[in-house]
Amino acid sequence: IWFWSSPLPMALSARQLTAKISKSKNIKALQSLYQLHGDRMDRLHLSALLHRCGQVPKSEVGLPVWLKEVVGRLHCDAKTPRELASGLWALAKLRAMAEAEEWLKELP
Repeated sequence: IWFWSSPLPMALSARQLTAKISKSKNIKALQSLYQLHGDRMDRLHLSALLHRCGQVPKSEVGLPVWLKEVVGRLHCDAKTPRELASGLWALAKLRAMAEAEEWLKELP
């Protein structure tokens, strides 16, 4: 008989994943969500994740590697004005000026 050493992540609907992102209390919880479900996060989830990262307390200086990946995935997509404003706000709160400047270079 095979036993898993840790439980498998439960499958979340898109709506449930968005709710979990918005209810996360800290960066570690958001990182965990990204590690478990990042491969199926769409632009809406990634934007919500980045925005939430700007709202919760952060102890590190600079962007962690996983969050740089989120920013990179969003950088490749065309952004609506709302996504752009929300993302720039979050990057400013996270003091990620280099990433914010890259986003601004995309503007016509």
